[in-house]
Amino acid sequence: MDYLQQCIDLRQQDIEPEIFTIALAVCCIRELINHGGSDMRRPDLESALHPEHLESFITRAVEIAWKDARLAREWRKLQQVLPRVREAWEKGQSLFQEALERAKSDQESMEYFSMIDFAIDCYAEVTASRVYPDQPALRDWTVNGYMLAWREHFLKVQGEEEHVEGDF
Repeated sequence: MDYLQQCIDLRQQDIEPEIFTIALAVCCIRELINHGGSDMRRPDLESALHPEHLESFITRAVEIAWKDARLAREWRKLQQVLPRVREAWEKGQSLFQEALERAKSDQESMEYFSMIDFAIDCYAEVTASRVYPDQPALRDWTVNGYMLAWREHFLKVQGEEEHVEGDF
């Protein structure tokens, strides 16, 4: 059992509530990082975090003088993975732009690409798996970035279409 697991093991009688709380926060942030910023353990457009949300919080957490050196080390370890997280997220956004350009040349492809489930399953997941075949956390961050770009594009297009239809 690793140190964090020991800190949150409520069967132990001598756990300090403050240490428990901090360890639980570290575990929660670690889970968010491992699942692409989503607490759903899958891409979720509504709740997924952007890398800067984690960067901001973890930077503040690292700057605190923790009374437990091992927990401070855990925060620093999380901070060290953030550049790769941001890189994967940005890669997802650029992969979306590439796929969008390809889909624009074919009306049928564009129709499929504009459907969210199809975009996740047949575009984002497949592309991210090719880029990060053995790194599920980075794969999830790639999907997160991809689908955020998808959402921004297609919701903007949908909003423009609704605006034009409302003008008649």
